[in-house]
Amino acid sequence: MSKALPEGPLAFVHGDDDFAVAQRARQIYHGWCEAEGGEDNEIIEAHSANAGEAVKALGRLHEAIDTLPFFGGGKVVWFKDCNFLGDDRTAKVNDVSSGLA
Repeated sequence: MSKALPEGPLAFVHGDDDFAVAQRARQIYHGWCEAEGGEDNEIIEAHSANAGEAVKALGRLHEAIDTLPFFGGGKVVWFKDCNFLGDDRTAKVNDVSSGLA
């Protein structure tokens, strides 16, 4: 049985089981894309090995969110495999913290 999709506009999927998290995030993304019916959806690879990569990923996220859909309607953005929101050193770098604001 599939789980219901969150209402949106934002879903934060996290947990200890990486496979289950990825599967649920994929389900939400595809469900929202289908519901919107548009072609202006984006997947941003957010997995980062260091603060520099995290800042670049956040920049791409801001750009995607700030860009209006070309054909009007809604837009779905998946910030996929984000690994720098925890208590690790990458998350504590000032540039990363300010990019989240």
